[in-house]
Amino acid sequence: MSFSVIVKNESFKKYPEDIEVMANEIAAFLFENGVEKPDAVCVIKADTERRFPNINIENNGYVITLTNNVGSYWNSQLYELAHELLHFFMRSSYVKDSNDTDWGGLNWVEETVCEASSFFFLDYYANNWSKSAIKRSNNNYAHYFSDYACQQNAKNERQILSYSGVTIENVSEKEFKELNEAADNKDQRVRRARVMLRLADIMRPWYFKGLVQYRNYIKNGLYLDSERYIKDFPGNKAVELLCLISDRIADRSVYKDLLLNGHL
Repeated sequence: MSFSVIVKNESFKKYPEDIEVMANEIAAFLFENGVEKPDAVCVIKADTERRFPNINIENNGYVITLTNNVGSYWNSQLYELAHELLHFFMRSSYVKDSNDTDWGGLNWVEETVCEASSFFFLDYYANNWSKSAIKRSNNNYAHYFSDYACQQNAKNERQILSYSGVTIENVSEKEFKELNEAADNKDQRVRRARVMLRLADIMRPWYFKGLVQYRNYIKNGLYLDSERYIKDFPGNKAVELLCLISDRIADRSVYKDLLLNGHL
């Protein structure tokens, strides 16, 4: 088996070929920036009955489900597709130790990185649309990627301002464990939102190589092995930010330390 993208054409009303091209362009970008090609197939389909996109394992393979069945809604499709593709590369890059029984990963790390990646690729396509094979007759579409990113960013900012609960920057160790184990939902996303936006802001192409391998640096099923992780990916500010949060949860000084170190 080798890496490939397979789009279930019958699940799309229009232009499934656009989804296939976009997925392969994102993958090619990641490979060019150090992410290794996984020995896995990624199947992509659409299901308009779903409220949110997701990725599952079906028949021993990875299946991404998008919520829109029109391939030419490029900005919203990219926002969902980039997120789910990062899940795919994170999970297919996992080197399982013979003594490791945990396949679950760390929800707070994975979702934060995937959400930030959506913003990264919206910006990337806004600046590189003329190079894409899916531009077809609409060469003036580039600004719609930026517009969509601004809309999603504003939505996150409004949720941050209106949220009165405990966020990941200042949770206790017990709350951190609950946050990691909880199913992803609106409440969980807003708890991570400030860190996610900071991660999106500092993201650089070569950071993806380290980020997709985070599952190989999980310690005690809850934290990141920061010393080893940072050592293996020196200068990767995205990895450093995630490790800083992981390291500081127990003493509840996270928010202060993030501010003092210029991460927020």
